[in-house]
Amino acid sequence: MLTLLDRYPGAYRLLRALRLSRGGRALARVRERRITPARLARHAAAAQLPDPSHASEWTHLRGLLDRLGLAGDGFAVDLAAGDGVTSSCTLPLFRDRGWSGLAVECDPVRFALLEHVYRGFGRVRLARRRVTPGNAAALLAEHGVPREFTVLNLDLDSYDLAVAGAVLAAFRPLVVDMEVNEKIPPPVRFALRYTPDFRWDEGHCYGCSLSAAADVLGAAGYRLEGLEYNNAFFVRADLAKRQGLRGVTPEAAYRAGYAERADRRRLFPWNRDMEDLLECGPEEVVSRLARRFGPTRASWVLQRKPLGPGWADAPGGSP
Repeated sequence: MLTLLDRYPGAYRLLRALRLSRGGRALARVRERRITPARLARHAAAAQLPDPSHASEWTHLRGLLDRLGLAGDGFAVDLAAGDGVTSSCTLPLFRDRGWSGLAVECDPVRFALLEHVYRGFGRVRLARRRVTPGNAAALLAEHGVPREFTVLNLDLDSYDLAVAGAVLAAFRPLVVDMEVNEKIPPPVRFALRYTPDFRWDEGHCYGCSLSAAADVLGAAGYRLEGLEYNNAFFVRADLAKRQGLRGVTPEAAYRAGYAERADRRRLFPWNRDMEDLLECGPEEVVSRLARRFGPTRASWVLQRKPLGPGWADAPGGSP
């Protein structure tokens, strides 16, 4: 859900500056660590919202599942499920459709909120773990996830693409819904590789671009169905073929799903300082991002050419 401040870019930037200041961070840590009965009650009430997702992610996923004939019983895996409510597209599957599943979250406070709401969902297993490319497949196997489950959802705000590749090497979900870094237009490939100490600082260096996701998931046998603002939807190729879904290019999906959306500035006010990338050619985008991201704690790949096998293992940090 958007707050009133989120609807006004100037107010949002001021609030964000305060939040990211030293004092703001300290206050946030204190407030976020507190779990009171009143907070639990508010969280349970928020869990009743028809669409708790951000930027119509649930609406798009619901429509896609209906088109694919997957509206009935299913199994969803949510990696980095957060508090289970805020910006969640899997909550309606568990709450309204009675799906089975696995929700994974590493933060202790968010996990406590998740556990409070999901205790009523007897078919959903919970795991308090940090997901990495090295443990993702084993984690799913440990919790009895079927090899061909229905929906995989990823929103790690970090090395999402490396985790997706590791999961898809062992499991074959029918649909993948993953957050991408919507600020980076095709055909530029950007993705974080796994580094143990990476923690997202709420800046622009996280996740992967749409073209990078399409490279890796395409090689794993998935077709890009579309982009809904900052969430990319992929369908397993055999299912897509049976249902007559031809797929779209990253360029077409990006235009229709983000760049040409009239309300994207309202929904994503934090992207204001990255808007100029949409007017640049690929080489200029690569050059600007390389300067902007510079030396970071995370290793990254940034290039125009497609990602090939082994991209997640190669040394990063240069275009």
